[in-house]
Amino acid sequence: MIKKYFIDLVVAGLLIFVLVQVLDDHKNLVQDTMFTVGVVMFSFGLLTASGATKMFRGMGYVLRKMFTKKVEGISYYEYLLLKEEKRDRVMGYPLLFSGITLVIVSIVLADFIERFSHMF
Repeated sequence: MIKKYFIDLVVAGLLIFVLVQVLDDHKNLVQDTMFTVGVVMFSFGLLTASGATKMFRGMGYVLRKMFTKKVEGISYYEYLLLKEEKRDRVMGYPLLFSGITLVIVSIVLADFIERFSHMF
């Protein structure tokens, strides 16, 4: 889990770097980008860790029933029984903690820069 946490932080750092390079330059770009990426990671991590992704199985069943023949003649209950249980919750915690870390670091960084800028 710690390895996945660090991988998530590295990927987030690369995403922040790319977004800072692509977006126009303004005063708080790094902190704002870090906060936005952190909130998105936190949201996806919370969704995965809480098991709320199971609510999308109904949409998946309806879409497969409309556009493919994989679930033809199978009831929704049988579809759920055939659907294998994934270990999403374990994968969601590192993403959740990475998001929290980025949000906290962006707030601390913004506060530090604000205090430092008033000194000069």
